[in-house]
Amino acid sequence: MTTPCPNAWPDSLFATLTAEGLLLVEDGRCTEANPALFRLTGFEPGEIIGRPWTKLLAPRHRADAARCFDAAAPVVTEVRRKGGGAFVAEIESRRRAAPDGAVVHALAVRDVTHRRDAERAMADAVADLAAVLDAMRNAVVTMDGAGVVRSFNRAAEEAFGYRADEVVGGPVTRLMPADAGATHQGYVDRYLSSGVGTVIGRGREVVARRKNGTTFPAHLAVAEMPPRIDGTRRFVGTLIDITDMKRTEHTLIEARLAAEAADRAKTRFLSTLSHELRTPLNAINGFSQLLEMAFERGGVDEKHLHYARAIHQNGNALLRMLDDMMEYALLDLGRKTIDVAEVALDEVVETVLAMLDRRAREKRIALRVGLHDRDDRLSGERGALIQILFCLLDNAVKFTPPDGTVALTTRRRREGLVEIEVADTGMGIAPDKLDRLFIPFHGTEPLLASEHGGLGIGLAIAKRLVDLHGGAIRVASTPGSGSAFIVTLPVWI
Repeated sequence: MTTPCPNAWPDSLFATLTAEGLLLVEDGRCTEANPALFRLTGFEPGEIIGRPWTKLLAPRHRADAARCFDAAAPVVTEVRRKGGGAFVAEIESRRRAAPDGAVVHALAVRDVTHRRDAERAMADAVADLAAVLDAMRNAVVTMDGAGVVRSFNRAAEEAFGYRADEVVGGPVTRLMPADAGATHQGYVDRYLSSGVGTVIGRGREVVARRKNGTTFPAHLAVAEMPPRIDGTRRFVGTLIDITDMKRTEHTLIEARLAAEAADRAKTRFLSTLSHELRTPLNAINGFSQLLEMAFERGGVDEKHLHYARAIHQNGNALLRMLDDMMEYALLDLGRKTIDVAEVALDEVVETVLAMLDRRAREKRIALRVGLHDRDDRLSGERGALIQILFCLLDNAVKFTPPDGTVALTTRRRREGLVEIEVADTGMGIAPDKLDRLFIPFHGTEPLLASEHGGLGIGLAIAKRLVDLHGGAIRVASTPGSGSAFIVTLPVWI
């Protein structure tokens, strides 16, 4: 209910102003107000009616009074509440001459505190998002469905050489080579009409164009943004300059090609070296064996027989080193493969023992064998399995002093695996050497190679051959008491 005054306006005036609070002002004083205004401010009618209406404004905003009368649009200011405090209000004015000729202003007062808070929160969110985008190292560009740029972050300015105000509002195709622009927009149009994305929702390599006309390789990912209130659709693209990555990739490709060429050259060299060395060595071994046999039959003195045997033994040692060198080279190049078949474990063990029998007898070393099951069948390549066990047993014999013992035992660890252990009573291995034992040219074996013969790469070869079989090898050793090498290999199923 309003408080009447002589110049009251008709109720239709109040109906035209969609306000929470209404008041009439004449000569700067409030002449009439509706109940809603009293509820908003908490004042009683006697505290407002007949008093200067500017008393309703917060002291620091009373300069807004004149603007409230003159502004064509609503004025945002602060209105007092009784008892202290204020609220953000939007005041809209209508002016009309009263019957007595006086000018009366009708003021509509709306509490817009929540709206102001929401606007500030929105402004803060927009500022935060802008700060985040500008802090990103990747270029971020947003555009609408027509291909018009809507935002352009700082990283994009640095990548393309444009200022944001030079790009925003213009076509995104200016950031692409001429032949790519139409293709890109075609992708977007097809996505908008069918929902099928060739570019949208995916990442791909593109060529981007800078302001100065130069181009650079980039990785582009485009995604659709959430729908806007007005129904328009927008997209965001993130772009990474991959010039350095491409340069590195090119360098790596060149390095790989050079390494492959070097590997091929190394393989050819080793093959040639093997052939050129093996031919005379085979001749030396053959003739030394013939001499040894002739001396044995002809009753030649022991000295000449010893010379013939030494020639034969050293020739065989050279051939073994040559074989190790070629085997390691193939393994190192990744060109060694195995032909998996069913292999009888007892036959492999017997073959290796026969190869080492003479040397063991010469050193008075006892070779002991304990097979868990003589019918065990391994899954692997017979020659490679012989090479693995020969390496382990040969080392055991080599590094065990005279009158020592070398034992080979087997056992089933679990379904599908056989464990083979080669243990000796030799010198043992220091704990700080165990972790380097299977590294070529870094283990204990090379340190003793000059004393006991060989290149010192046998264990490295054995380890790689075990790996090719899908097995494992480990060692336990106590200096002065001996070592045990344990190989786990798959059984034939």
